[in-house]
Amino acid sequence: MRPHHDTHPPTPVDPVDASARSVRVNQLPKAVEVTWQADEDLTSFEVQWRTGAMPTWGTQTVTGRSTTINGLTTLAMYQYRVRATPTPELTNPVWSATVSSRYYEATLPVMSINTNDQPILDKENYVAATYSLDPNGSDVAAFSGAVEIRGRGNTTWDLPKKPYRLKLANKAALMGMPSNRHWALLANYADRSQIRTTVGQTLASMTSIDWSPRSQLVEVVLNGVYQGPYQLIEHRRIDKDRINIDEMSSSDNSGEALTGGYVFEIDFRGDDQALRTSRGAKVTVSDPEPYTPEQQAYAQSVLQRFEDALFSPDFADPETGYRAYVDMDSLIDSYLVAEFTMQVDFFYTSTFFYKKRGDEKFYFGPMWDFDVSVAPVTVGVEEITWPANMPWVRNPSITFNRDGGGKWIGRLFEDPTFVQAVHDRWQELKEPFGAYVQGMAAMQAPLNSAIKADSVRWDRGELGTYHRASQMQGWMNQRWNWMNSTM
Repeated sequence: MRPHHDTHPPTPVDPVDASARSVRVNQLPKAVEVTWQADEDLTSFEVQWRTGAMPTWGTQTVTGRSTTINGLTTLAMYQYRVRATPTPELTNPVWSATVSSRYYEATLPVMSINTNDQPILDKENYVAATYSLDPNGSDVAAFSGAVEIRGRGNTTWDLPKKPYRLKLANKAALMGMPSNRHWALLANYADRSQIRTTVGQTLASMTSIDWSPRSQLVEVVLNGVYQGPYQLIEHRRIDKDRINIDEMSSSDNSGEALTGGYVFEIDFRGDDQALRTSRGAKVTVSDPEPYTPEQQAYAQSVLQRFEDALFSPDFADPETGYRAYVDMDSLIDSYLVAEFTMQVDFFYTSTFFYKKRGDEKFYFGPMWDFDVSVAPVTVGVEEITWPANMPWVRNPSITFNRDGGGKWIGRLFEDPTFVQAVHDRWQELKEPFGAYVQGMAAMQAPLNSAIKADSVRWDRGELGTYHRASQMQGWMNQRWNWMNSTM
């Protein structure tokens, strides 16, 4: 039998790998960058994009493996695809798989962080990354470099939008703030207004508290994915521009060196390393960390000394009572800021104070954690408006029986001298506080685009999308009137 010969030549088939693969869309401040992989011998590509509203594709012909696409509509969902440019030898190149990505046009400075797709898994382990701060049309300076990033926060770490700690390889004066390596990015997931931290920290900076963390809002892009607006804020740290006290080492175990500086936090969640006083106050040592056995014993002793004096029969005596062990100005000012803003955690958690070397007293501050202060607030999906005419910090049913330092604040209000000093100090602060509140509504206008993008990014719907600053301002005006009448 003669062998069979096919008289028809095989139909040419374009190889399926002669096209772009692994298309990726990275968010830029005012555009997107599309990147892809392809065979080494391919140099020219067609890139297409469209929204669901566009019947046809927009097209670019590109030499290389990436391109920037401008002129997109913010918050619209786009489709992207790439293929090799047709040639006589490659007549029908295959399109890549279509990639969908929503476009967010940033209106604030943009902090981009790239971990090379390494996940940020926890609050303990830093991940190596690079960062860039794009002014995005503002007058702040651009910065870039190496950074380490990890999670941070307590309750906030468990929310969908994660907060982060940053440790730059080199100091930088980010957003015009004093140069430092250590920063935090607050997610403000519970704060739809994005201004509560600014309000609280600004009020604190108007008092005798030595340092209130400075901050600025930025929009964050992590590994090319838009994350929404974040509060770039100075991390609590011993430093000449922050908590300006002596920084201890592991060799500071005797004499005056053992007396400071210490940074404490009242925190009902304190772990096994937390110090607990005889009346149940739970206090963690933020610095030094870790601390030596000698430093732990000393810190425990000064906390107990203060508490014993506070609950002694002559606790109101200026020489032998609690006032010998606390700076009254910073304590009273911290209380007034917390009460005015209804800072829910004061003397419960996130309440910081420190002790200087060679000084017997505790100094209160910096103040922290204002994201669920100032009604109305969002708890989960529920919007709550606390009455403006009720005590909060000094309300026994709320504060005094809490773990942390609740019993301390309750005892303080049993001292008529303390009460009078609080009232007198309010008379000095009420005018600047009131004047500041009158400008709150105007603070939000530059943020509205970023707030709307945040709501879309995290699928928050319309509930409290803006948490209208005018609402907050109205509540704070009522709060001011109530405090003025009760002081």
